[in-house]
Amino acid sequence: MTEAVRIITEQVRLRVRRDGVDLAADNVLAEQYVRDEVRRYTERALGGSMPLIPESTRRLVR
Repeated sequence: MTEAVRIITEQVRLRVRRDGVDLAADNVLAEQYVRDEVRRYTERALGGSMPLIPESTRRLVR
């Protein structure tokens, strides 16, 4: 697991805990959470504060 994937995964987990949702019961919501966090991470990485994502966004979302 790359550092980028680890950070994105942790952000999704934090958001799930904060929002009190069950992503196992809602695949659409799960995909949205992951896409949101990938987008946020990418924005920070493009700003130079995080390592760039070596995998494609599609592969990360899976």
